[in-house]
Amino acid sequence: MILGAGQGTTTVGLGPETYFIDSNQRWNSLELGGIRFDGGRGHVRNSHAGANVADLHQVHDCAFIGYRGCSISTNSVDHPYWKISNNVFHGVDYVGTIGIAMSGLSDGTTISDNAFLANRVHVKLSMGGNNTYIQNNDFLRFGPPDGSPRIDVWFVPAPSDTNAGGGMVITRCKFGNENLDPADLRIVYADQGTGS
Repeated sequence: MILGAGQGTTTVGLGPETYFIDSNQRWNSLELGGIRFDGGRGHVRNSHAGANVADLHQVHDCAFIGYRGCSISTNSVDHPYWKISNNVFHGVDYVGTIGIAMSGLSDGTTISDNAFLANRVHVKLSMGGNNTYIQNNDFLRFGPPDGSPRIDVWFVPAPSDTNAGGGMVITRCKFGNENLDPADLRIVYADQGTGS
């Protein structure tokens, strides 16, 4: 548990290639809240590839500003029960930044009441985003395009019919027209590959 006194009071500055939390271990739980982060490659990264089915993983009431990679990411094949709420995500540019990326099963995950202001991809979920709830978020673009296309929510399909995205919900989100480029995409359901 890491709790600050509020994003207007507690500020953490990070070097350009650093993370606040960077681990390759299985996590039993996480609570991070009430902090403003300036800079960094990202802020919360778990590169553990195995299953990580445990307690809640909560990130709330934080401002993630000026990161160069992905602010919150997990590489587990199964990492459910994330509760990500009331945060601000504002990457340094629109070229290589992602707000939230989850590479495996994400059952019971809720991404709610966040402001996504500047990223190449705001939210990226694998396995079709199965049983993930995306609600009450603002997906905006605070600045002209310097990466194209920019994507609000990207679902990468599952490789089979098992856990292939059933139960995924997007509701009551604002998909803003601010600085919208004709190439920008709101919700994408597509495979990913190498190259551009």
